[in-house]
Order: sequence, then C-alpha cells, then structure tokens
Amino acid sequence: MDSKKLILVLAFVCLAIFFIASVSAGNLLTDETTIAGHDFNIPDGYKKNESFISENETTKSNGAIFYTTAESYYKGEDDIIFIQVSDYSYPGYELNLTDAHVQKSGLGEKEFINGHEGLIAEKKFDDLNVHAFFYAEDGDLVCVMTTDDSLFEQIIPE
Repeated sequence: MDSKKLILVLAFVCLAIFFIASVSAGNLLTDETTIAGHDFNIPDGYKKNESFISENETTKSNGAIFYTTAESYYKGEDDIIFIQVSDYSYPGYELNLTDAHVQKSGLGEKEFINGHEGLIAEKKFDDLNVHAFFYAEDGDLVCVMTTDDSLFEQIIPE
C-alpha cells in the first residue's frame, strides 16, 4: 500500500475513533435513575435531594387512591427537577392509565416529547416558574417537573 493510501486510511480511522468517543462522552453527561420501573436521565450537575424522595406512598385525592414514587434533584436554589410516578391500581381496583385518561384530565396543553404523548403546563410557585409534563406509560401516570423546560428532552428517554 502506498503512503498516500495509508495516511488516508489512518485519517478515517482517527475520525471514526473521535466520533465514537464524542458520542460516548455525550452519554456521560447524564446519570440514569429508575423510578417505579420507569427510566429517566438526570442531566449533569444535578444532585439528588434526599429529603424529597417518596417510595410507593399511598395518596388519596378527589376520592381516588394511588401509590406514588418520586425523586427530586437540584442544581442551585432555583433549578429543580421533580419526577413522580403514580400507580392508580390498588387491591380490588385495577386501572391501567392510558393517554386518553391523561388527555381527559385537562392538566395542560397537548404535547409530544421523545415519542410520549402527554400534557404540558406551566405554573408559578412563589417566584419560580415550574413546567410540568404529564404522560401515561405502562399504565402509570408520569409527571416530570422542572424549572427549565428545555430539560424535558434530556430527562425523558425515547
């Protein structure tokens, strides 16, 4: 093989290695967490708030009984992520929540994020604008809330 071909082949190999390394490094910028069997990505720099974690807690609201599991993350005082998964099935009552149930709730405007159909809403709490995305997955209601709505596509996997 002449030297020009060898240099060209080596250049392509270096480019391929650089491309693979850069794609792999992109995955290192997030941590993964599983909440009630659902996977999420936590962007780099966010720390788990151990005082805002619930594990399969029984909740009652408007006559409905459901179990919630939640985790909260923060990066600074005004930069938060809160993820809650609610299971509306309990002994003697089985409900597999669907997209239609979520749409009927009227919790927000219809939106698609990473292939998930749901509702997006914004609410002001104290001085924080909080954005929420609600969707059904595997019969559960998933709610992802954050003060930075650009994070939804990073947090919610496809």
